[in-house]
Amino acid sequence: MNKSGYIIIAVILMALAGILTGYNKDKVHEHARGDLTGDGKHLVVLTGEDNQEYLKDIVIYSVEDGKKEVYREDISYLNPWKLMVGDVDGDGVDEISIGVYKKSPLHPVMAKRPFFYNFDGEELVPKWRGSRLSRPFQDYILHDFEDDGIMEIVAIEYLQDDTQVLNSYKWREFGFEGFKESEPVESIEKVYSNGSELFAFVKEDMSHVRYSVFEGEDELEWREYNE
Repeated sequence: MNKSGYIIIAVILMALAGILTGYNKDKVHEHARGDLTGDGKHLVVLTGEDNQEYLKDIVIYSVEDGKKEVYREDISYLNPWKLMVGDVDGDGVDEISIGVYKKSPLHPVMAKRPFFYNFDGEELVPKWRGSRLSRPFQDYILHDFEDDGIMEIVAIEYLQDDTQVLNSYKWREFGFEGFKESEPVESIEKVYSNGSELFAFVKEDMSHVRYSVFEGEDELEWREYNE
């Protein structure tokens, strides 16, 4: 048998092995866990190719009794780049938040936008697909400032002078409303939550400082973090 014949057989055997072992070719780039229906735990992932700026499929798995795929959709038309899960309205059921990059009917330019969906067990149900936040933003996360089980949006936003602030938003019946924001800083490189505390890496005069961010009386306040 010539070399090409061996290659063809090898490819066929690899494909068969994938089928028999349940091999999943999905390349997971973003993932989050939560209770999307009120009666069980779920794993939500965004898949895509390596070195791909925007992703492709959203896949939801039930993980109550093993791992079972219950939903899949190609959402590449939304240019998804971010995935988070959390309860933003306090009903005990987690929403899915997808960061997208697209135009909006009320803001017809390409921009980052946070979309929110519920999952009814069969389909994604749009909850809030707002045209924008208060300002253009770099990134956002979900964080529970008041330890009440309800998540707020926390976004890194740009001011007109190119400085940045952290701005937070609460769900108010039909949409998100601005809550508290921080004093501006030169540049915020990253914001993240460990579940109970919020942190940010800030650039200041060519140095990089880690701050904890907490809810003050009137604004979000910076406190230099010392381990």
